[in-house]
Amino acid sequence: PSVVRAGIMAITVYFVYAIERHPKSLNLLSFAVLAMILYDPTIIYAPAFQMSAASVFGIILLYPIIKRSLTTLLNVKSIVGEYIINSLAVTFAASAMVSPIVAYYFEVFSIVSPLANLFVIPLMSLAMLFAIVALALSFVSMPLGVAYAGSANLIIDVVLYINKMAVAIP
Repeated sequence: PSVVRAGIMAITVYFVYAIERHPKSLNLLSFAVLAMILYDPTIIYAPAFQMSAASVFGIILLYPIIKRSLTTLLNVKSIVGEYIINSLAVTFAASAMVSPIVAYYFEVFSIVSPLANLFVIPLMSLAMLFAIVALALSFVSMPLGVAYAGSANLIIDVVLYINKMAVAIP
């Protein structure tokens, strides 16, 4: 459901720009959710659908507020500080909406996961970038593509290790 939601939102953004309008995030999310429910009404019972919609909803509504609050509170002026504030704001905004759903379905409420996500999300973004580069380079030079794929694999191993450590925290 999250991939379908993201795909519908991306296609809708391109369509909105094509008709020379300015896309509104909440409208894009609402359209994607409505389209998915109209196509398959039973999807509203899927935890993955609920978590995907809730996390994006949280980011749209809470991210600006949390970012502004953290920026004011921490008064950070560096690029690294801004990156950390952005990561914290996105993580907390999504977690605030998804945590009740996770607690309901999986009977778990984690305060460690938002902190682990500060490391995991940037590393997975980097791993995806390396994987895309590896795929592109494999058409030009297989050894170079394999090297980038190995780098992506190493980063994913680090992420798995971080997750393993985070899970072990009581």
